[in-house]
Amino acid sequence: MKFNIDYSRKDIDRVFRFFLGLDLLVAIAFYVIHIFAVDIPLSSLRLWFDLDSDSSIPCWYSSIKLFLIACCIFIASQNNSYKRYFPSSWLISLGFLFLFLSMDEAAAIHERLNVIAETLQLEWLLIKGHAFWIFLYSVFAFLLFLFSFPYLKRMWKYFQNETIKAFTGFLVLGSGGVVVEVIGYFFLRSDLTSISYKVGVLIEESLEMFGVSIILYSIMLLSLRLAPKNIVDNSKSYFPKSFIQ
Repeated sequence: MKFNIDYSRKDIDRVFRFFLGLDLLVAIAFYVIHIFAVDIPLSSLRLWFDLDSDSSIPCWYSSIKLFLIACCIFIASQNNSYKRYFPSSWLISLGFLFLFLSMDEAAAIHERLNVIAETLQLEWLLIKGHAFWIFLYSVFAFLLFLFSFPYLKRMWKYFQNETIKAFTGFLVLGSGGVVVEVIGYFFLRSDLTSISYKVGVLIEESLEMFGVSIILYSIMLLSLRLAPKNIVDNSKSYFPKSFIQ
């Protein structure tokens, strides 16, 4: 089964700008509702735009973006004209990975893994009683990197610009989802109502949102590059060559 990729480079840029704009709006909404207007009774809005909640609009939004990444990878695997270098089975496995991350974001699977550590008496792997998922996901990411290393080398050779963008996205995502979150566990969680904690959450979740948007952008560009050349549109981009090409 084949899917025609009928979007152009300009379309991808528009989608990227759209999601960056939404990321910024969500971050601003959290700042206004939870930090700037903290004394104003906005109970419902605070629940809807709580970046630290698993049942909120930002959580649903992030889950949707991860799902879109999975869809783009699945489509790229079907239109893959570089099967000799990048097996479609590898792309499909990556698609399922992002599909799981989408479900994880919506259902907070990672937050429930602490029970496993407690059951197996692995509390020493917890960070202030939390974040067992960081250990599990780090081990899985390392094994995935080893398995994917030959394909990543080829990706760097043939699609260096897209690879740089994807790496940048993962770096920004990890900075928020791991680094800032760990800092929060050690220094900010003593008072969940404090301004410092809320600012920490804002920085953490904003980095995650922007990181996922950059990854989505890189995957859409990659899917366009992997497609047969007769349907690739190399239209002039809205963004500087240093970032787009």
